[in-house]
Amino acid sequence: MTVVSILLTSLVLQGAKANDQRVVDVKPAGLSVTVPKSWGQYPIEGNLSASLKLPIADSKVFGKMDIGYVNDESKDVDEFLQATKSVLTVGGNTVERQWKVDIMTSALALSRFSKGNVTTVRGVLFRPFKSKFVISISSPTELFDKVEPYLLSTLESMKEVKIVQPKQPVIAVEKKILISRESPAKGAKPSMKQPISVNGKDLVINLPANCKVVKVDGATITCSLPGLPGSVAVTAYLAEGNPPSLVYQTKAAESSKLFSGAIQRVDQTSNNHSDKQVRDFIWRTGLSEKGGAPLMTCNCVTTQGNPYFLSSVYQSEGPFNFSKDRSVLTKFLTSMTLTEK
Repeated sequence: MTVVSILLTSLVLQGAKANDQRVVDVKPAGLSVTVPKSWGQYPIEGNLSASLKLPIADSKVFGKMDIGYVNDESKDVDEFLQATKSVLTVGGNTVERQWKVDIMTSALALSRFSKGNVTTVRGVLFRPFKSKFVISISSPTELFDKVEPYLLSTLESMKEVKIVQPKQPVIAVEKKILISRESPAKGAKPSMKQPISVNGKDLVINLPANCKVVKVDGATITCSLPGLPGSVAVTAYLAEGNPPSLVYQTKAAESSKLFSGAIQRVDQTSNNHSDKQVRDFIWRTGLSEKGGAPLMTCNCVTTQGNPYFLSSVYQSEGPFNFSKDRSVLTKFLTSMTLTEK
């Protein structure tokens, strides 16, 4: 595409009516650009502020423009471009060109690269802030000259806005911890036997009759219980090389990462049950990190006199009755045992 045609396309886009335009704010970078409202949108993720469908004349195919920011403390533009080239090359891209242009008294570092039948130009603006403005356009290689002018027209619309630092991810905090040592009532007598194998040793998990084994995977079984919305995953371990305390803490830590914000936690120990097995529980309730729905989890380790132990993990997302569900699950976990076959 000639310089004249690029300039003409840019002027046409600049001349569009204001009410036919929309502003894309990249607040962490303190900048905004203006794009036509008619451009469709792809789903956005990560640090993107917009992912736009670029129309291509005489084609049903669309190009793509991503606008966002990257947190990068690089200050030397040449070193940044060299590092970018190395990363792109390792990723199987062909780097066709790298160059710099001045925009708003700052350097825009540009890289043009291709992979397969797609060509991309990506630019990173080096202003004195950690969050750097990023823009990229891409399309099938044979059509790239038709979308390239959109890069120039979008950059020419750039304006400064108030810098707004990106929100830090919410870290789940166990707001209230209640530690209790309890001796739950004796659970139902186990009457169902589920064979498993641990390190080549044949074992049996003894289960109450009201549970249903829905999956067996090696040394792990998954059970459902009447009246309980979630399922329980039970794994048998050989204590040698897998200290029960380490498995207990590791699994409990994994469960804590499922929450966002405050967590209600209850620690419970049952160590004088008639079967002489020790059971340690960590119960948690709060909101799910993914969708904000109510979430309940339980981690339990059952240790005993033989060299094997059980680790149980439960989670239920959605409406639940903590008192009722805890009671149902406790009876199940206090009746379940592990014996050699």
